[in-house]
Amino acid sequence: MDMSPRIVIPTLLLFVLFIGEGHNGCPELQCGNGPRIRFPFRLKDRQPDQQCGYPGFDLYYSHNNDTVLELTSSVKAFVNSIDYESQFINIHILII
Repeated sequence: MDMSPRIVIPTLLLFVLFIGEGHNGCPELQCGNGPRIRFPFRLKDRQPDQQCGYPGFDLYYSHNNDTVLELTSSVKAFVNSIDYESQFINIHILII
């Protein structure tokens, strides 16, 4: 079954936000004008503590300082914004 990232990502985000509220020991990070990164997301190389993010929600910064979510080895989602209150992530998908 082929599931669209437009369906999978919001569903996973809602699930994780309900389970993982309140990870206060993990700092909120931001690169330039990019989105603020906090739980359930984790910055791959800057937040080594596994409790700072949920598996599959690892973000990293590209060489151009873009915030990237790697969905699969061939699909990269550039994160434009994250609204933690409304549980919405705005992405631009690049399939390579």
